[in-house]
Amino acid sequence: MFNTKTKSVLLALVMLVAAVSGAMAAASYDNETTSTSTTSDLVGGETVTDLDNSSVNKTLEVQSDNATSGDDFTLKFAVNDADSDQDGEVIYETGDSWTATNETEGYYNYTFDHATVFKNLERDAGENVTLDVRTVVNESETSEEVAEIQIYAQNDQNSAVGVVGDGDSGLSLADSGSAYSFSLPFTNSSDEAGAAQASEDVGVNATNTTTVRLELSNASASDAGSAAISELETGAYAASSYGQFDGQFVPVFVDSADAEWLDTETDTYATIDSEGDTITYHNVNEAVDEDGTVTAKATVNDNAGFIQAWNTLGNYDIGSGERVSLAIDSLDTNGTPFDDE
Repeated sequence: MFNTKTKSVLLALVMLVAAVSGAMAAASYDNETTSTSTTSDLVGGETVTDLDNSSVNKTLEVQSDNATSGDDFTLKFAVNDADSDQDGEVIYETGDSWTATNETEGYYNYTFDHATVFKNLERDAGENVTLDVRTVVNESETSEEVAEIQIYAQNDQNSAVGVVGDGDSGLSLADSGSAYSFSLPFTNSSDEAGAAQASEDVGVNATNTTTVRLELSNASASDAGSAAISELETGAYAASSYGQFDGQFVPVFVDSADAEWLDTETDTYATIDSEGDTITYHNVNEAVDEDGTVTAKATVNDNAGFIQAWNTLGNYDIGSGERVSLAIDSLDTNGTPFDDE
């Protein structure tokens, strides 16, 4: 039999263990319909595909002991793959509010679309990347809870994505902008965007890979991209930007290409989106001869110069008059700020 003193000690130990267990309590992804009629689309181990599709949605449902509202949640997707250059990086994070499905018992859910979450996930054609899906409740508070699972993001053979962000060796920034970024005397030009050059190696399939996307996740680079197209309409030739794919110079257009001299089915060219942070290379299978790693490179808000533009446009079915006109548009009065163009 235990004496009173021994019982007191045991009781204290039980209470301590209970307290510690409570502090370390983990939230969980809901895989049953007992407390709610819905479940989480992801509970660990799933392979997700169609990564660029904004119409494909997933819903996460989490049960938490400590959440008091949908504003208590932080969702993070992080790469956990030694074969990826992004290993350890958070590629997506949001503090958006979650929806209560059973507030009394702490069930909340959140819906995301593939294109938004996987936009900055670097991936070769056909590559499978391991990701951690981490939901944090009351982050950095004593009541913090964490629910974490692993999933697999399977890329198709038709596309590849390179991401250039802060501190990447493939990113160069310069103060000078394009030839159209003139400032009047005695005005303050400190707020003008500079130029940026981004470069990333990606793996492609020579037969099937038709598009390669280069994401500028650095704020200064995306500002430069936005400035380069700020005065242009959709479909226009972007004279203050140019692309290079596997060593071949290609013209850049805003969002889509609208030029009679360009065959959008077979010619290799690039587009820059309306936000200025995504450069997409089209028909890249026409520019490569074999499977492997190629370099995607883009310079934004810095003109290629007359000679380079003239030579680039000569690879397309363009008349001499328009070729001269666009090459003149590409004149670079600031000189090049990048040494390795």
